[in-house]
Amino acid sequence: MILISTQCFPPVLGGIETLVHSLGVALAAAGEDVRVFADYNSAADSGFDQRQPFPVYRYSGLKPLRRRKKARGIFQSSMELKPGPLCLITDSWKSLEHVDTRNFPVVLCLSHGTEIPLQPSPLKAGRIRKAFIKATYIVANSNYTANRISPYVSKPDKIRVILPGISAPSEDQKTELAIRQKLSGHNPVLITIARLEQRKGQLSVINLLPALVEKFPTLLYVIAGEGSFRGVLEQVVENHRMRSHVLFTGRLEDPYKTAWLKNSTVFVMPGILIGQDVEGFGLAYIEAALQGVPSIACNVGGAPEAVLHRQTGLVCNPEDKEKLALNILALLDNRAYCNQLGMNARARASSFLWQNKCAEYLKLLRG
Repeated sequence: MILISTQCFPPVLGGIETLVHSLGVALAAAGEDVRVFADYNSAADSGFDQRQPFPVYRYSGLKPLRRRKKARGIFQSSMELKPGPLCLITDSWKSLEHVDTRNFPVVLCLSHGTEIPLQPSPLKAGRIRKAFIKATYIVANSNYTANRISPYVSKPDKIRVILPGISAPSEDQKTELAIRQKLSGHNPVLITIARLEQRKGQLSVINLLPALVEKFPTLLYVIAGEGSFRGVLEQVVENHRMRSHVLFTGRLEDPYKTAWLKNSTVFVMPGILIGQDVEGFGLAYIEAALQGVPSIACNVGGAPEAVLHRQTGLVCNPEDKEKLALNILALLDNRAYCNQLGMNARARASSFLWQNKCAEYLKLLRG
């Protein structure tokens, strides 16, 4: 029996919530008995929970009370289920902090980087260390994240790196035909699929568009996602008079996401560091790679582990705007090189499918 403690459920666009949901589904598909303990939200009333291949238990109330109620629910379940073999997976140290783990021989605590402050107060640092002590293994989503959490872990061998998995994309011929028609007359096509926030780097791409369009008059930049930064991005597009070369699609669900990626030339997400917020890995790069699309990224956080420089895409320093432009041009000018990186990316991305990644987690859970 595997119990999973998570905060946001169902998943949003990207993030640890998507990973936890996909991991639970993959474990259930592998024949594991799974139970999920999550915070209450509107999904509980939408029928989402009933569509899952495992029971979902919800907890409401103010955050501190909610976390303790959920921790008690997990412990009570462990008491009811013992002496059978039990494992616990938590989506972060916060979900592990209050759990009594005495009935769990194996505890995995997931870490994606952004939940670890770069300069925490002594009180918070102590809370993180105490939570990590309860874990058998802390599973980092990249080597970058592993380095970020290492000051809080007394035994380095407790930290294990498992790069995130992706679900097999859904496809629909009718949807793909509609996207092709929408893109008619546009070539090349740049695309970013991410939350509309400053650190994702959409603004850096928009600022390069006038020079790119001068060389490629039919270029289109597709910006997919939602977020509070959209107004800023739209205003800069207007300032550059690039409205006919930018398309805001809003949030994309499969099969639309798949169709947009399949019909794009380059995935570009040149992330930057904003305060303590940084890309722990970057699953969006892998999702693009699975469709044979190479990526442009910056060497911030775990992005260089998702995009291998000159193998599955190109990577540069976030401050080097000239190099970012040259990297984009390197792929748009040389389609043979672009296609080769895309083929390399697709070959690598297949190893990230959840039916392959699930085995890495089960190896830790089963010893």
